[in-house]
Amino acid sequence: MIEPDPLRRIRLNISYEKLEGMHPADLADIVEDLSPAERGAIFETIDNEVAADTLSEVEDPKMQADILERLEPEKAADIVEEMAPDEAADILSELEAGASEDILDEMDSEPKTEVRELLEFDEDTAGGLMNTEFVSLHENASVDDAMAALKGNEDLLDGLNTLFLIDGEERLVAAVPLARLFVAGAAPNFAVWRPRR
Repeated sequence: MIEPDPLRRIRLNISYEKLEGMHPADLADIVEDLSPAERGAIFETIDNEVAADTLSEVEDPKMQADILERLEPEKAADIVEEMAPDEAADILSELEAGASEDILDEMDSEPKTEVRELLEFDEDTAGGLMNTEFVSLHENASVDDAMAALKGNEDLLDGLNTLFLIDGEERLVAAVPLARLFVAGAAPNFAVWRPRR
């Protein structure tokens, strides 16, 4: 699949389009079997979103960090911006402080702020485990409203297990496990079956 040439460049026997079409877990399995230089060559050229999904599937945190360190900070930042903030913070915490800071400097302000906040916590604390992305609904939302909100936030579904209900002043009223959607039936709104305050 990957062959070094005499000039020490790397040549792929498969197109990058085909690599980008693979499931990220499959691509991660391939990447994990490559040399560090070969891994870097792939991540340097594939689409940022595909790279982010693949990097998330790489099991070894040290390997994830090594992949980012081999990239130019701008490319690494583009990839990290496509990741969930908690995943990005986990990977950046594995890098040397200078390398992590170089990547953060290249990131857009909104994702950078979220990742920086998470990096302030030790990874074994509640703050280090939290995810800053969530879905909230008005306390009188219907089950159909909840389903529409989930469809509108498909990128969050892998890490989402709870919907948060808020009142008119945006105060938290209840936390509803997603599994409750399956038993909600024809309930007119969450107030009918959510836990009482």
